[in-house]
Amino acid sequence: MSDKFWLTPPAMYQALDEEFHFDFDPCPYPRIGSFNGVAVPWGQMNYVNPPFRRSDGDFGAGPTAFIRKAIQEQNEGKS
Repeated sequence: MSDKFWLTPPAMYQALDEEFHFDFDPCPYPRIGSFNGVAVPWGQMNYVNPPFRRSDGDFGAGPTAFIRKAIQEQNEGKS
């Protein structure tokens, strides 16, 4: 697991969650075990704070992998 994290400030997350009502975070902190957010189905309303660089991501999944996954999920009607 990467030791580099850029956490969203709690007040910012709370304000966003109050507006959008997130039901899934494919980039949770702390990540549990071998969880891989680009390999699992996402929820209906997702909060994503992906790694900024590929070298920071686990499983070689950097921002491009999460953008591709977000497009796929959006095509399935998810936000």
